[in-house]
Amino acid sequence: MGLIIRERHVLDEGGNMVENADERELNFLGSLAVYRLTQAR
Repeated sequence: MGLIIRERHVLDEGGNMVENADERELNFLGSLAVYRLTQAR
């Protein structure tokens, strides 16, 4: 599924923690997650 955000830590789809992600990265990852969810339908 998409990304899971817990306590300001971002986990990628493999469950690996993404540290020091800036706003651009978070926006990109969020957009990618939304894109994948919409394509899965």
